Amino acid sequence: MIVLDRLPRFCAALPVAMAVTAGFAFSSVNVTLSATVIEIGGIGWETLDQDLMESTFGGVLNDGTNTFVNIPWPGQLGAIGDSVNLASDALYAELLATPGPKIGVGLSGSTMAINDVMRRLAVAYAADPTSVPSPDEVSFMVAGDAERGIFPALVPFFGQTIPGYNYTVKPIPVTPYDITVVKGEYDGAGDWPDRPWNLLAVANAFAASGAFEGFGSVHFDAIFADYTKVPAKYITTAVNSAGGVTTTYVIPTDDLPILRPLITQGVPQSTVDTLTELLKPIVDSAYSRNDWRPTSGPPQGARVPRTAVRSGPAESQSQAVGTAAVKVSAVKAKAGRAAARGATAR
Repeated sequence: MIVLDRLPRFCAALPVAMAVTAGFAFSSVNVTLSATVIEIGGIGWETLDQDLMESTFGGVLNDGTNTFVNIPWPGQLGAIGDSVNLASDALYAELLATPGPKIGVGLSGSTMAINDVMRRLAVAYAADPTSVPSPDEVSFMVAGDAERGIFPALVPFFGQTIPGYNYTVKPIPVTPYDITVVKGEYDGAGDWPDRPWNLLAVANAFAASGAFEGFGSVHFDAIFADYTKVPAKYITTAVNSAGGVTTTYVIPTDDLPILRPLITQGVPQSTVDTLTELLKPIVDSAYSRNDWRPTSGPPQGARVPRTAVRSGPAESQSQAVGTAAVKVSAVKAKAGRAAARGATAR
């Protein structure tokens, strides 16, 4: 089973082909398709083992049929540009060499390699659609993407090349390839405030980034969260000019990371709760997604991955949603393992 936001269209004819080949007809059949999940880790955990790859995104990608492949990369913070280039080359080659449906996954620092590969594929596909996997065959996922977070906010101050990183920030790729973006609410890397003059929100974002001891890591936790459980209001979907679909899932953070050290310092929970109630609206006002807007209809909710369920003509949409929920719940136990692996991965 491939868990993405759009089923590769080339697979749409597979159930029919199977029926014809086998000499039987069917009207309502669920067909699961296996994919190759190609994952690249973050800085500090540049090589991923099987258990770690299966645990990302709450284990949603691990249904017993998908194959996991890790691409190790240098992940050198001071030379992240060179590391991204190496990871991009390796992922690009792997995508070309691997048959069938594929999912390219970038976590934290390696998300820039995913963005680079999407640009490269788009150029090659436009020049010769037969030279690379089509948008029907490969999709992408990123978690904690700074190029969709803090990096663009730094460009006005430092220019396109971020000092200390040796990385040149590029525009978000506009390609026909689909991508799922997962980010933790308030994460300083992947969920930078839209209004950075809100200094409380900026401080809270830095606290959530995992870069400072005692504040936890919203950034890291989101990598192992089950994004399919995100409430509808935290999900947005956009189609770019090239036809690619970007579905963004914000993993909710109920508390304010900036207040977390108070607990360890003995401040009563009731006091922390009061401070949270007072400060959270101020922090939330720094993110435009929290702005009031008129209701345009019922919330869409999490999109049912087309690769999770293949429905025959007699199966209703509600039946398809129910089937997807059962398949997701079957691997829900993986999510509990994510937190335990956090310390070792870092």
